[in-house]
Amino acid sequence: MRHKNRGKSQPAHSLIWLAAVVLLFNGCQTRLPTGCPPDCLGASLYKRNLASVNFAGANLQNANLAEADLEEANLSNTELSGVDLSRANLAGADLSNARLVGADLSGANLGSVNLDNADLSGANLSGAILTRVDLRRVKLTAAILIEAVMIGSNLQGADLRGINLGAADLRGADLSWAYLKGANFAAVNAIDPGANLRGAILTGAILAGSTLGNSDLRGAMLDQSDLSGVALTNVRMRGVDFTSANLTDADLHNAVLEGVNFYQAKLVNANLIGAWLNGANLQEADLDRSKLDGKDASGTVISANLVGAKYDSKTQWPRGYAPPNTAINIEE
Repeated sequence: MRHKNRGKSQPAHSLIWLAAVVLLFNGCQTRLPTGCPPDCLGASLYKRNLASVNFAGANLQNANLAEADLEEANLSNTELSGVDLSRANLAGADLSNARLVGADLSGANLGSVNLDNADLSGANLSGAILTRVDLRRVKLTAAILIEAVMIGSNLQGADLRGINLGAADLRGADLSWAYLKGANFAAVNAIDPGANLRGAILTGAILAGSTLGNSDLRGAMLDQSDLSGVALTNVRMRGVDFTSANLTDADLHNAVLEGVNFYQAKLVNANLIGAWLNGANLQEADLDRSKLDGKDASGTVISANLVGAKYDSKTQWPRGYAPPNTAINIEE
């Protein structure tokens, strides 16, 4: 009889033991070092389950939070400089006013995160997910955003001088009036595709000195933008709107500019040799000293709209091509 009773109670004991192990494991996942928060300096929290934990105002400098689950955690006003947050899940977390200088956020999920007034200077965000994140009030000086996913993100008026956005996915992002002087959109490998800016809004953006090699700008809005001196060769630009843009000294040789809108654009001394301008709108554009010459007029300016376009004696036209009477020679 006793043997039978032991046999019947054994599964119950096993279940109790298993439940205790699960509870202990979960406890270890959320248990924090003594005094943390607020003092979490250099804490090792690798892969910890810290979802919804309140770290507001804590010092997490140089902590290891790689692959940690911080979904909807409160990290507002926290010190996170030098912290390792690589591949961490920060979806829905509050990082407002947080300091993340030099932090490693490569591969991190930052979807729907609150970054209001956060400082991400020098942070590594390579491959990070920032879809539809508001970055207007975020400090991103010298941040690395190579291959970051930033679809629909709001960077309106952001200071992005010298930022590395190589091969980033910026489809539909709002970069209007952003300061992108010296920014890099090209991939690390020159033969790979650059940043994807299809349908992005770059109205009034300052892009002088930026690198756009192999980027995709199809359907993008670049009206009133400053692209002076920028090389746009090997950049996909069908349907781009360059209305009133400054393209002085820009390099557009051999570019496919079919259907591109250059209405009132400044193309002074621009290199358009061999560019495909079939159906492009150059109405009232400034073509002083620009180079449009190629082997012949086919596919270049022959079907472009040149009504009111301004040119001078130094404007170079394709061989055998004479500008229409609707264009304006400013020297006459």
